[in-house]
Amino acid sequence: MITLGVDIGGTKIAAGFLDAERKLKGFTKVNTADVFAAADDAADALKLFLDKYIQDLGFKPEAIKGVGIGVPSVLDSHTQEVVSTPTSPCSTITH
Repeated sequence: MITLGVDIGGTKIAAGFLDAERKLKGFTKVNTADVFAAADDAADALKLFLDKYIQDLGFKPEAIKGVGIGVPSVLDSHTQEVVSTPTSPCSTITH
């Protein structure tokens, strides 16, 4: 079982996974705009990217234990809710 990590930035998306010994492996960086140009919906585009990444690594989807995703966002200091994601192609997410 492996755990994927994805960091979605304004210019690049970085991805990697932790192996059974919790060591970072399979690190890659891709252009954010290229990933989000692959589909009209940001979630669909991210799924396409992750499906290809998993396939390129030679893993079966059943081997994935979990996925952590980081997105730069502005939080409301009182409610701790996301107010916006200004530097990301996902910037349509607002509260």
